[in-house]
Amino acid sequence: MPTQTVWVEPELLVEHQGVRVFNTYKEDDYDLGAQRYWFTVNSLCGELDRLCDDQPCRHVFDVRELSTWWAPEQPPYCIDANDTPENHAAWERYWELEPTAIHAAITAAIERGELTAHGRTEGAAKKTEPLPQSSAQVESSPAPVPASIPEKRPDQD
Repeated sequence: MPTQTVWVEPELLVEHQGVRVFNTYKEDDYDLGAQRYWFTVNSLCGELDRLCDDQPCRHVFDVRELSTWWAPEQPPYCIDANDTPENHAAWERYWELEPTAIHAAITAAIERGELTAHGRTEGAAKKTEPLPQSSAQVESSPAPVPASIPEKRPDQD
């Protein structure tokens, strides 16, 4: 049976100082859902379809690689003795705070010039120092994101 692919405008996540940041989608398929940490400043440039010849693509970025990224404080993993209702509730709060942290990191990166309408700047700062406290940051103590943060909620398979 024949199939038809229809292009869909990605969802706009942030618009700040003239820079528009869009969601990217798993395998560039809207129906598979938005990526959690990957975004693009060009609505036509996604996970698979990239417009620029730069490798890696300057339009698509992982928010965790921005110098402005600070994740909410991560609770203990819910395994063994830590598999408690309190820790499950702490993870729920973590997953609720994370979108705010993502938005704050992107907004701050735009303000610093690390992220522009043309993508990440070549000389983008590496994460070396915490940002000063601002209203754009999450209301929890900032901590660098560990490499072991799960890609999905602990209660999902």
